[in-house]
Amino acid sequence: MENELVLVDPKQFGLEENKALELTSGLNGVLTERETLKNAYVDVIELELNEENLKTFKELRLKIVKNRTQGIEKWHKTSKEFFLTGGRFVDAIKNKEVLENERMESALLEKEKHFEKLEKARLLEIHKDRVSKLEPFGYEIGNTDFSGMDENMFNAILTGAKTNHEAKLEAEKAAELARQEALRIEAEEKEKQRLELERLRKENEEKDRLAKEAKAKADAELAEVNRLAKIESDKQSKILAYQKAANDKLQAELKSKADAEAKIKADALKAEAQRLADEKKAAKAPDKEKMNKWIDSIMIGLTPDVGGDAHKIALDIHVKFAGFQKWAKTQIDTI
Repeated sequence: MENELVLVDPKQFGLEENKALELTSGLNGVLTERETLKNAYVDVIELELNEENLKTFKELRLKIVKNRTQGIEKWHKTSKEFFLTGGRFVDAIKNKEVLENERMESALLEKEKHFEKLEKARLLEIHKDRVSKLEPFGYEIGNTDFSGMDENMFNAILTGAKTNHEAKLEAEKAAELARQEALRIEAEEKEKQRLELERLRKENEEKDRLAKEAKAKADAELAEVNRLAKIESDKQSKILAYQKAANDKLQAELKSKADAEAKIKADALKAEAQRLADEKKAAKAPDKEKMNKWIDSIMIGLTPDVGGDAHKIALDIHVKFAGFQKWAKTQIDTI
């Protein structure tokens, strides 16, 4: 029998069997009542899960709860207070018997709450379904429970969310189009600026090229002018050098001529003086002396005032005449 305390040995707790029976005597009625409840549990737990049987599950569960709380637990408390030495024993008995009650209570509660759980699951699915419908439109879910909401109200919320989302998308689309247009205008403006800068760059490059060409041309012309000027300068220098050389030569020739004429004049004067002296002696001199005097008296006169080749020839004549006089003297010496 379930109401026999055969699973808990009182000797383990230092109690005699008669004492153990005394401690548990107040529990027999509770266990007998529970045996009746347990038999009812066996029949009820197999009942079909439907709305009609929920009440049966609940009523039996509450009776088992009462048997545990008003029977076993109350006996435990009372027995423990009056029999302190058997406290641990009655704790063990209480734990064992309570566990059995709780097992039946749990199973009955599971049956009792079956449709409630199904309802909760159904409502949760409704909530999830509605949330999934709202999420694409960016609706702020927060802690709102949509499962118990009226269908019309939810549809109104869904329509509003969809409308707001579409309006937001349109606004974003318009903003994006505006942004793209702004970017296009900015790109066009940048391209205009780039083209203008490119034009100015090419224009400046052309100006630089023309300036360089003009400078190169001016430099070339200046170089040519300088070259021609140098040629002319060199030419003039050569002319001046030639003129100076010619003038120096002429001055040298004139000086040489003047010196030669001065010498001739001096020599002529000297010769004339000597001739006059010799003529004084000639009257008394022999023929040889007369001959010498005669040669010495032969004069060709002063060189005429001529220049260039004529002057040179005149000088040659004077030289050769002097040679003639010398030759004549050698001939006279043969007399």
